[in-house]
Amino acid sequence: MLAVALSGCVSDPYDEAAAEAARQEEISKNMASVFGVTFSASQDWSSTQSGSVTIVANADMDDIVKVQVLSCSPFGGSDANGAVVLNEAKVSKGQTVTLAYDAPSYRNRIYAACVASDGTYRIKGFEPQAKTTVSFAAATAQKAQSRAAATRALPENVTLGRTEASYSSQRASDASNSAFALWANDGWEGETLYQLADKDETPQRIYVDDFTDDERADIADIVATYLPNAQWVNGRRINNNREKIVNSDIVRLENNYITTTGEEPITVAPIYQNGGNEINNCHLYYYYYKPEQIAGMTEAEQVEFFKQLPKYKAVQLWRVFNPNQEVSYLPKATVKRVQAFTLLYWGDGTPTLNQTVGQYVFPAGYKIGMMLRSIQGDRSASRTDNGCLYGDGRLNVAINQYGSFANANLEPADPRIAIFGANGKTYMCFEDGTDQDFNDLILEMDGGVVPFGQQPELDKNVYTFCFEDRDAGDYDLNDIVIKAQRIDQTHVKYSLEACGANDELYLRNINGVLFNDNTEVHQYFGVSQNQFVNVSVSDEMGVVQEVVTVDASFSFADAACQPYIYNKTMGREVRIATAGEDPHGLMIPFDFCYPVECTCIKDAYTLFNNWGQGDVMATDWYLYPTEGKVVTRSGF
Repeated sequence: MLAVALSGCVSDPYDEAAAEAARQEEISKNMASVFGVTFSASQDWSSTQSGSVTIVANADMDDIVKVQVLSCSPFGGSDANGAVVLNEAKVSKGQTVTLAYDAPSYRNRIYAACVASDGTYRIKGFEPQAKTTVSFAAATAQKAQSRAAATRALPENVTLGRTEASYSSQRASDASNSAFALWANDGWEGETLYQLADKDETPQRIYVDDFTDDERADIADIVATYLPNAQWVNGRRINNNREKIVNSDIVRLENNYITTTGEEPITVAPIYQNGGNEINNCHLYYYYYKPEQIAGMTEAEQVEFFKQLPKYKAVQLWRVFNPNQEVSYLPKATVKRVQAFTLLYWGDGTPTLNQTVGQYVFPAGYKIGMMLRSIQGDRSASRTDNGCLYGDGRLNVAINQYGSFANANLEPADPRIAIFGANGKTYMCFEDGTDQDFNDLILEMDGGVVPFGQQPELDKNVYTFCFEDRDAGDYDLNDIVIKAQRIDQTHVKYSLEACGANDELYLRNINGVLFNDNTEVHQYFGVSQNQFVNVSVSDEMGVVQEVVTVDASFSFADAACQPYIYNKTMGREVRIATAGEDPHGLMIPFDFCYPVECTCIKDAYTLFNNWGQGDVMATDWYLYPTEGKVVTRSGF
């Protein structure tokens, strides 16, 4: 009897394992029913890549107040794919600091940045995950070397050899042709183009170093971020880059004129083209004036003044990159720099052919405008696809309404050339056709121009932790939603955003004062345990936030640092999912719009199942929510 009694009190050592196996089987059956697919056994449910980078704060800037790790180029906007700060530290110029970071896994290049007190940026890219050191000194030295080489290479006694009437002027003079009525009444007659006397018309050409692979990647990212390619919409290519261009302060207030410093030669280097072959038949011209020359003029008087200014040839684009061949073409959609061309100052007023000698350094304070002359094979002024395109949109009123150029749907006074500043350089971008992407040609300007500095206003990145509180869940992943933001090396801001559960739940591993192990989650919102919070589109209850101190090596992707929940009702911990598990907890390196109550994540995000099955093309699935099926509000 004693033996029987003892055997009845001793637990079978395999019961617990059997119970867990049965539990996992039920989870698998429920998951298959909810998602309708089988997920890859190797899917680790991570959307993040982590690492550290050592940054030397030695960029070519007057002062440096902080360094940052950025998700991508900061030049061009902060949309869903825009730049955010992954980590930062306060420094002074010359200091070195190591920053840990957690970046979206689909990024194959992220950026170190030096930031000045006025908010201007210098950036340099690197491959994530690998331990690396980023120094800006090489770029600074190369910039100085390029300027020195430009000064040494310039020939002497460069003169002007001939003139040519602009297309606008030719059309305006043909008053008998009704097709040219717009020009005939627009005051263009007399506009003169000046050509250099040298036989190939490019004596001011300088051969310069091509970009390094790292520089090329940086510029390609800047271009793609600031001026993304046009997309096909309803059978035609269109883009909204026009809105970015015409609404910028530079276009609206300066009309795309650069200002001279009077210190160095000004060079322009074609570095990128993404237009058709027509770009290779274009010539670039420039003109200039002193601001006091237009003081007191009405806008209409200024426009007439600009029309009659001499226009000087700067670049024959068809000779660029391979000057030893009779004709060569800019490689389409390739970042490349081989030649630069100086802009010469020919004095004020009308120059004298073969006598006026150009100077390589402009006096300070002049304004320079650009014109692109598009030539479609036949130089006849009667061709509707030949035209002169200006950065000053007020000079485009005729061309924007004429022939094939009118198909661009630009406003009459919209620019065709725009200026933007990025990474300490000034760039000019061109729209030669109708798709409004303004990346048909890009020039890098250097030397004696006042730089256009961009001061991007970047947010700190937000990381989202979403949990399903029960084994047989509906996978709306809103039972607990926590968002977090790394403020700097040693501070993280946590935000409790939502609770879509009735169970008794507790937060774990945040290690704050407010966010502790003993406060039930519903109490943070001041509601009863049977009330949901912020899990519908119309919910307006506030969030609860606290800043906590962390170690400098802290990583959101490190399981030892991640928050998790304790479900006291079920007696279970719920942590971020790992390989071989169901997606009961996800960490997303983004300010994630989580699903509304009772909406499975696969329905809120139609690429989720693809990602779960191992589709590497769907690693950014969380950027594409289904409208009406997610909560879009956020405490950040």
